[in-house]
Amino acid sequence: MKTMFVEAFPKFESAKVIRVLRAYFGSVWNVIVVAALMTVSSLFGLELPVLYCYVALTLLVCFFCRDTLGILPIVCFTPLSLSVQNNPATHPETIFNSSSALVQIGFCAVLLVVLLLARLISCLIQNPKRGFPRLTVGFAVLAVAYIIGGIQSPYYSGKTALFGVLQSIALCIFYFYFYFTVNWKSVDKGYLASVFAVLGFALVIQVLNMYFQDGVIVDGVIDRGKLFPGWGTYNAIGCITAMCVPAAFYFAATQKQGWIFTLLGTVIFMGVILTQSRGSILFGAIIYIVSVIVTIAVSKRRERIGHLVLLALTVIAVVVCVIVFREKLKNIFDSLLKVEMDDNGRKPLFEEAWKYFLNYPVFGVGWGGERWLINGNSFLHYFMAHNTYLQILGSLGVFGMAAYLFHRVQTLFVLFRRFNVEKCFIALIIGALLLTCLTDCHLYSFYPAIYYSVLLLFLEGINKRGDDGNIPHSKKRKKKEKGSANLHELL
Repeated sequence: MKTMFVEAFPKFESAKVIRVLRAYFGSVWNVIVVAALMTVSSLFGLELPVLYCYVALTLLVCFFCRDTLGILPIVCFTPLSLSVQNNPATHPETIFNSSSALVQIGFCAVLLVVLLLARLISCLIQNPKRGFPRLTVGFAVLAVAYIIGGIQSPYYSGKTALFGVLQSIALCIFYFYFYFTVNWKSVDKGYLASVFAVLGFALVIQVLNMYFQDGVIVDGVIDRGKLFPGWGTYNAIGCITAMCVPAAFYFAATQKQGWIFTLLGTVIFMGVILTQSRGSILFGAIIYIVSVIVTIAVSKRRERIGHLVLLALTVIAVVVCVIVFREKLKNIFDSLLKVEMDDNGRKPLFEEAWKYFLNYPVFGVGWGGERWLINGNSFLHYFMAHNTYLQILGSLGVFGMAAYLFHRVQTLFVLFRRFNVEKCFIALIIGALLLTCLTDCHLYSFYPAIYYSVLLLFLEGINKRGDDGNIPHSKKRKKKEKGSANLHELL
């Protein structure tokens, strides 16, 4: 695909600066830079300067790169850039109280939308016969279920339908956008894994920062209820951090000196434990163990030994820390230990969702249920069943469940077509999200829904790439796209 700039000025196609920009935006260095900007924003409340940086990077990608792959890290990291000090839910005075800041945010948002739409139109004009992705019908049926959910109940309203539209957009907008604007033949193996591995490390930093917030430590005891990033809850950061664990293990399984990435995956899982989110810890542990097993199974003999040695040392270190720092660890996890098997109010929600389903089994009660009918709460206070299947049955009924199962079958077909190591670890990332949604509602929050769509997109993108997906990320391809090169070669 041609770039917007080269379309206007063809003589610059072979310019070195253009080639350097393209190589940079297709590399892990762009991922690291965007993650660093996210971290700076979330820790120090620099949302506005970082937003301008994101706009600048998006402009460069749209004008000078052959596709929009360089925008993907921005899409994934931007929702996690909000700092605690600028979270309106916890602080009365934030940048969102400033009319000047709101004008700047609005300007940047409009500019981003214009840039993305212009690039999409350019790509569609250049490649009008790409066709629709394989999951289109499943997403369409699911969107219909989201919108008409509750239509036969007294709880249905325009607000319910609008919420279903917004849920549908979050679930698939970037799936379709990147499908039509990315040249999958030129995407490096493990690119998505690099995005989530870097994200995982950045989230560990945010998790550690949570422990330094006011009110978290009282008389030497940690209150997990006060643990939260600027953009969500401890359950939310626990879920997304757990999703990042398999990404590190992809590189552990495919790279030389893979034990380094086994260490990274273990550090990220330790970050999950520090979030003190019970569901994330439980299901994250399952995903961690499966990731380790797959890594050891596919690794070569020398690399396998390195993984086993590191894991053995990790177990020893954990045991020693538990013995030596038992009291300090007890203080850290005291509020977590006290709740034990308490359902934290989930059982009544499960029962309410089941009651909704029994009363309105075909289409459910919609997204708000009694909450919107009686209280008139905002979109953020929709009925949260804290379980995917009860959420669908209660809110969307049998029709919604049939739509979801149809979508799930489609995703399995895409997954197992040309199944390989890369797809295996992407499936584990998705598995971390779906498992934690058995006790929470992350899939119906906008940013996890975006991650879900991007993950499904790459499963399909790997099929379009057409290789076996088992070659380590560091190896060069036999054939390169004309005019492309590695960043270090150009510099």
